[in-house]
Parts: sequence; C-alpha cells; structure tokens
Amino acid sequence: MIYILTHTRSLHQTRGGSALDLRAGRVLVDLACGRGGYGLEIARRSGCRVVGIDFSRVAIEHARRRARALGAGGSS
Repeated sequence: MIYILTHTRSLHQTRGGSALDLRAGRVLVDLACGRGGYGLEIARRSGCRVVGIDFSRVAIEHARRRARALGAGGSS
C-alpha cells in the first residue's frame, strides 16, 4: 500500500503516521518533501519506507544526507 503525504496534514494530525496505519513494508510518498522533515520523522516512527519528491535538487540532496545520517538510506 502507498500513502501520499502533502503538507496540508501536519505531523501532529497524522500522529507520526499511526492515523495512516503506516508500518514496515508500507511506502509513504512525500510530495514537496523539501529537506525531508515530516516524511523522515514519520518513517522513523512507523518503520515505513519514504519516497521524497521535490522540485528543488538542493532540497532533495539535503534530504538524502539527512536520511543517511538517520540510518534511513538516502538513495536515489
């Protein structure tokens, strides 16, 4: 199952992904992910995989570095 996160819902509203029933084996697509803040935090709390999409190459690279620092991969 794939879930799409837009920033119309805050991390508080999703209760760290639990309201979305995210868990290991599920995928969260974070549209307009920026530096990865919400998506990476939800992935950390829920164990799901996150795929970030953003128009800014700089933001994507920053999100990748953050993901690697958190031990979450940060691949293409």
